[in-house]
Amino acid sequence: MTMLLSAAPPYVFDLRQIFFGDHPPIFLAEIILRTVVIYLYTLVLVRLIGKRGLGQMSAFDFLIVIALGSAVGDPMFYPEVPLAHAMAVITVVVALQRGVSYVTEKSTRAQTLVEGDAVRLVRDGVIDCERLAEEQLQREELFSSLRLAGITQLGQVARAYIEPSGHISVLKRASPRPGRPLMPACDPDPPTVYACGATPPEGGDFACDACGFCITLEAVRPLDEACPHCGHTEWLRAVEA
Repeated sequence: MTMLLSAAPPYVFDLRQIFFGDHPPIFLAEIILRTVVIYLYTLVLVRLIGKRGLGQMSAFDFLIVIALGSAVGDPMFYPEVPLAHAMAVITVVVALQRGVSYVTEKSTRAQTLVEGDAVRLVRDGVIDCERLAEEQLQREELFSSLRLAGITQLGQVARAYIEPSGHISVLKRASPRPGRPLMPACDPDPPTVYACGATPPEGGDFACDACGFCITLEAVRPLDEACPHCGHTEWLRAVEA
């Protein structure tokens, strides 16, 4: 049995096809009309969300952005998508956002379910490494946020939380104590790291490199123990400023 294979047509570099596709140039006018209608309609509805909804993005708000992006974009240039259908989707999405916002304002339990709770990452200058891992947050990301808050070492921090919005909030200690320095790893003059068993040239306060837990060496002797808080085996000299 003989099978006849038809050769594919040769490729043609066609600027008209590239710019206009299979639609006539007048279709650009329809795209402009669709874009204007959807843009103005969405603008009116988004105004109903309010400044709080625009300024604080929770997981639900992020879902709203994705849904609105799809509902707004498709009808602008797909002729097979009627404008009325797109407007209905946009209306429902915004109505859902308003409804959920109303419920979360009235119920703390609903707010926690939708937006989540703040999670404590630092307590009295010591990092909660388990919480940090649960929030999929790198230690350097935490340090960067603390530096932006004016923190130079962990002993200045009473509490640090990751908020439902993803921002890190900091409560400072009234009287800072020695703590792990927060210089980034790329600093040209990084602090000296002492492995477990090493002997620093002098005694003093030392902080765990991983969590910031502090110990005090009364005299020159080896750092012969792992961190009792997280089990890490590397130490830095704690600083006060």
